[in-house]
Amino acid sequence: MQSCYELPLIESRDGPDKARLPGELKKEYDWIVITSPEAAKVFLEAWRAAGQPMHRLATVGKGTKKVF
Repeated sequence: MQSCYELPLIESRDGPDKARLPGELKKEYDWIVITSPEAAKVFLEAWRAAGQPMHRLATVGKGTKKVF
């Protein structure tokens, strides 16, 4: 009998320009599309730091939508 184990092998790290995101969110955009739960968490942190500016958002997938 064989066993199977699922192990996620993904590591997330802050990019070198993460500190710029709150400033970028103060600009006007037609739409912002969030494509993963991890990206949603990064976005929300920067959005709060930017003063919660109004944007139209779209999400891809149920897991991403759940973060919001």
